[in-house]
Amino acid sequence: MNLVKNSKYLKFKNIYKRLFSNTKYQAFINSYPKIKIGSVLVAILCAFLIVIATFTKLELRILTIPEQAFSNPPLFFKNIKSIDEITTKYYYIPQIPLVLFAGALLGPRLGIFAILLYITAGLLGCQIFASGGGIEYIYQNGFGYILGYILGTALVGHYLNGVKFNFKKYFIATLIGVFAINLVGILYLIGITIINNQNPLELFGWIWALSGIQLPYDLLLSFIAINIVIPVRGALWFAMD
Repeated sequence: MNLVKNSKYLKFKNIYKRLFSNTKYQAFINSYPKIKIGSVLVAILCAFLIVIATFTKLELRILTIPEQAFSNPPLFFKNIKSIDEITTKYYYIPQIPLVLFAGALLGPRLGIFAILLYITAGLLGCQIFASGGGIEYIYQNGFGYILGYILGTALVGHYLNGVKFNFKKYFIATLIGVFAINLVGILYLIGITIINNQNPLELFGWIWALSGIQLPYDLLLSFIAINIVIPVRGALWFAMD
C-alpha cells in the first residue's frame, strides 16, 4: 500500500517539477501574454468582470465621529456600547481593483483593450455603468473615473512590465494606478462643474463621495488584486499562450 502511495507521490512530483521548471512557463508568468485568441478572450472576460463589479456592493464601514465626541471625549468613548455608534455602513463597488488587476495581468495593450471594450459597450447603450449607459453618460459626474481606468491600466501595465513577484513594486503600482484614476476623475468633475455652472461646494461633495471615502479600500483591495496576478496568469497559461 505504501509503495502505491509513494509511486503516486513521485509521479505527481515529477509532473510538478516538469511543469514549473519549464522555461517557457517561467517566461510566460513573468511577462505579459502576447495578443492571441486565448489572451483576447481573457481580456473580454476581464471586461465582463468589471461589469459584474459595477453591480457588486460590498458592505463595509467608515469611521464617523459624532459631535458629542468633541465636546466631552472621555465621557463619549466611555459610554460607547457598539461599533455602530462610531461607524456608518458603506457600500463599496470594487471596480478599480479589477481594472488594475486587468492591467497587471494582461499588460497595457490587452488591458486597455478590456477597458475600451467595457466603455464602448456602455456608451453604445448597454446598461453596464453604475447609473445606466448610453452616449449621454459622458455628462455624468462619475464618468471621468471611468475614463481614468484607461490611464490607470496603462500606467500599471507599463510599470510592472517584466517585474517578477515584488511586494514593494506592487505597492508602488497600486499607488500609481489608484491615484491616476482618481486624478482623471477629479479633473473631469471640475470640468463638469464649470460647464454646468454648478455650486463649487457641490464639487467637494462629489470628490469626497467618489474619491475620499473609497480611497483606503481602493488601495487595499487593488494591492491584493495585483498580488494575485502571477498565480492567476500561471493558471491561465494554457488558455493564453
